[in-house]
Amino acid sequence: MDWLELRKKAENFWYYYKWYVVGGIFLLLTVLVGITTCKPVKNVDFHMLYLRDDTPNAAQVAEMEEWLSPMVPDLNQDGVKVAKIMGVSRSNMWNGDDSAAMVVQVNSGDAVLYMVSNGAYETLHANGVLQDLSSLGESAFLEGDRYRISASGVLKEMEGFEAEEGTYNLCIRRIKGTSFEGRPQYEAQEKAAIEVLKEIIKKEKK
Repeated sequence: MDWLELRKKAENFWYYYKWYVVGGIFLLLTVLVGITTCKPVKNVDFHMLYLRDDTPNAAQVAEMEEWLSPMVPDLNQDGVKVAKIMGVSRSNMWNGDDSAAMVVQVNSGDAVLYMVSNGAYETLHANGVLQDLSSLGESAFLEGDRYRISASGVLKEMEGFEAEEGTYNLCIRRIKGTSFEGRPQYEAQEKAAIEVLKEIIKKEKK
């Protein structure tokens, strides 16, 4: 095949397929830019459910994650401690009170440490979902299956809670005797939740 014939074939290919080539190059560049600019995903060590009566504030949740992360154990042993908080509302704009999201998180969510409003606490307490916390130490704010974190003043360390009028409790979901028992991920979260709660209780004394 001589040079002229090769050139003719190339020109013919470009005439019929140039937009496919241009589109392919554009797609390739888009993928490369995405790979080079995206931030690495941090592996989460610890989960907490934040259950409010109204819609959680994203900035408040982010601040709480930053506050909580240094206190959690490095469960995945990657050298970085990362806490992830799931913010859930008990109400919706159409029907008012709506506990469906709460039920989903309690029955199959990743978290066993819960920070809940008084209304949510009463529901969980009445259904025997929470475990007794009285063995975790001596605190005037430890009360059966809850730690009254708002009353303890610990939340004042975060700016996002300065104007917070709600009253919140920290609770740990019961693992023993439930479908979570014997499942390593939940038992690891339970052990971590106990240690995290102990660290939070220490903060009230500072």
